[in-house]
Amino acid sequence: MKKFLIFSACALSVLISCDTNYDTLTIVYSSPVNNSTGVLPDFFVEIEFSSDVNRTDIEDNFSIKGSGDVPGNFQWINGKRFRYIPVNPVTKTGRYLMEITRNVRDTDGNTMDTDFLSDFYIGTDFTPPAVLSSDPPFTTGAAYNIAVNQNLTINFSKSMNRESVEKGFSLSPDVTGYFVWSESSPGLANSRITYTLLVQMAYGKLYSMSVGGSAMDISGNSLGRDYRVNFITGSDFTPPTVAGIYDSAAAVYWFNDAVNTGISKSVEIAADFSEPMDRVSVEKAFSITPSAAGNFSWVSDEKLLFKPSAPLSPETVYQIYIDKSAKDINGLSLSSPYSVEIKTSADNSLYVKCGMIWGSGDNITYNLLSEGVPLPANWPLIITMGTGTPVPQYYYIRLQFVSLLAPYTPVNVSKYSVIDNILIETFKSGPAAINVDKAKIVSIAWTGSSTVTIQLSPMTNKLIAVNPPANTIFHTPALYRLTLAGGANGIKDINGNTALNDIVIEFREAL
Repeated sequence: MKKFLIFSACALSVLISCDTNYDTLTIVYSSPVNNSTGVLPDFFVEIEFSSDVNRTDIEDNFSIKGSGDVPGNFQWINGKRFRYIPVNPVTKTGRYLMEITRNVRDTDGNTMDTDFLSDFYIGTDFTPPAVLSSDPPFTTGAAYNIAVNQNLTINFSKSMNRESVEKGFSLSPDVTGYFVWSESSPGLANSRITYTLLVQMAYGKLYSMSVGGSAMDISGNSLGRDYRVNFITGSDFTPPTVAGIYDSAAAVYWFNDAVNTGISKSVEIAADFSEPMDRVSVEKAFSITPSAAGNFSWVSDEKLLFKPSAPLSPETVYQIYIDKSAKDINGLSLSSPYSVEIKTSADNSLYVKCGMIWGSGDNITYNLLSEGVPLPANWPLIITMGTGTPVPQYYYIRLQFVSLLAPYTPVNVSKYSVIDNILIETFKSGPAAINVDKAKIVSIAWTGSSTVTIQLSPMTNKLIAVNPPANTIFHTPALYRLTLAGGANGIKDINGNTALNDIVIEFREAL
């Protein structure tokens, strides 16, 4: 019995040994061949093993890398042999490495002794491109005197991958433009890139043009480092200034730190600049406050004239302002804005005012009632109607128009503007006031063109009895208001100046 058992165990051992494969898994064929060169960009990998393999193991542990991963798809020819086909041809030349880790298994579970590593080279051109020259040229610091409309060019030593260069190109500050490719030398296609400007660069400004080190030639070789050129547009780096603003008829600059007085409302404004200016930008930068429409003209590129379309308002402070957006002909802006203030207070630019006011009951003897329109606290002016037979019911108001009260300066007025803009009103006065006829303007007489005499009638007179023969009730003085209209449509002097407001004079007999 013991002999049989021993034989059976030996037989089982022989059977197991005969049915199981313990051979190490190996790779018997691979393409591209290790260390091969000149491999085409649209290559594929083909590998054969010594025995059928576990496909999942292979697909999970296979990799191929160049400058990055190379995505692709597996295609199995049989259990031992597969192809790995990249999704797209590679774009860069150089070394690529295939790897299959040693833990992949065949169908019997056998693995490889070591990792499988195999490298190969795409193409035969491994020389990186270089920048031969550029315009503007590279120089230590910055190139200068570059035209604001100059297109920018970079010349390479090799034909370049256009997309990679354009992606790596930069111009700062940004200026809108587009790329044009040409030959830097005959037969070397796409070796020169030109950035064509659609708008001009700013004058006197520092720009930086660069192309990144990742820019590649058509073989996939990269520059390796950035190329950068700094340049300054133009050669004029001094911003313009406003030399002064002034009355073109006087040619003396106005102060810019105080209000300039004595300016005519008919002034033509002039501005001098330190250098020739861009006219459009200056006109846009010019303003006057309060607003006044007008027309620009230029004596030269350094001298601007502004003529208001209508006279400025009298006795008004105006600010004349030139914003820093004004540019010289090279495109440099003012370093700071410039402004002056003026007041239209010349002799021909003053409002019409009421000067001396006299009154008379007989048009012979006149009494001074007020120098200028009295303050409301001093209203009304008190008049004396006078005596006589019959008791007079008329009165004369004489007033003189002036442009200034101090120094007292009479002004000639347009007589018709006074006649068309004068009004007398009558108001009852006191309790139990009797009805009286409203006063009317009977006549208007002139002494020169600055003094007017106005006769008013009928008017109340305290000496007139209203219940003769008893004579116990007399006129109660009525209040009178004489108004000369001011404003744009009111009275005017011979220079066209108006009264700022209505001139109002209230008067009556003493109660």
